[in-house]
Amino acid sequence: MNDHVALRKLLGDDKLAFSIGLDADKLSNPNTTEDDVIRMVRTAIDTHGENGGMVLLAFAPPGPLNDVLVREAFEYSRQKYAKN
Repeated sequence: MNDHVALRKLLGDDKLAFSIGLDADKLSNPNTTEDDVIRMVRTAIDTHGENGGMVLLAFAPPGPLNDVLVREAFEYSRQKYAKN
């Protein structure tokens, strides 16, 4: 509904945190694959996660897709943003 990318550019990286959701219809669709979920999570993180300020609010029905969502959000963001 909101153009988070434009708002971040307008307000700067350190002004607000945005709650970013994933497509709930797709997450609850029985035809959605694990690869679809991985792509959705990575796209959200790549688009909105730079310099912090992103809260991923996404849920799939209990089961394998939700497990993939949680694991991918943790592992991909950790890999991408961890300071060694």
